Amino acid sequence: MGKLGALFLSLLAFSCNENRQHSEGSFSEGAEVKEVGEIVGGEKVGAWISLRGTDTVKIEYYRPGKELVYEVDFVKNRRISRRDYYLGKHVRSRFYFENGNISSESFYEEGEKHGLEKSFYEDGTEKTKANYVRGEPEGEFFQYYPSGQLQFYSSDIKNQTMTHYDSLGNLLKD
Repeated sequence: MGKLGALFLSLLAFSCNENRQHSEGSFSEGAEVKEVGEIVGGEKVGAWISLRGTDTVKIEYYRPGKELVYEVDFVKNRRISRRDYYLGKHVRSRFYFENGNISSESFYEEGEKHGLEKSFYEDGTEKTKANYVRGEPEGEFFQYYPSGQLQFYSSDIKNQTMTHYDSLGNLLKD
């Protein structure tokens, strides 16, 4: 059994009481999704921990009488691969590189991208920046070279008009 499986079994054993609900089946290598958490009044409450396959542990946190408020995924080497914060209908979602740096950050409202979206190079340098309104790109768009120099710019991404710059910042003719 892998380290994540052992961690999951430890958390499962620690959390056993009469209010906890567990999925059935074994928690061995190759396991499907298995989860443990507390049910109160038919609703998930507090921390829920699940094992997804053999390489991902997911932790979710629910407030009593509320929806999911926090979610984080860990992969084999115990690094965070994704973290979501839920604020009512609003979600901030982050994905991470293996080195722990953020690879992208997006905001969602009612399941659609809504707000600023950024992506990054592995060293943490900003790669792209765009705004979304109800799932559609709107307004300015920026894309940068790994050096941080502006590569593409659009004042109106919906119309897909782009200005292109070389790595020294010189305007390129199309």
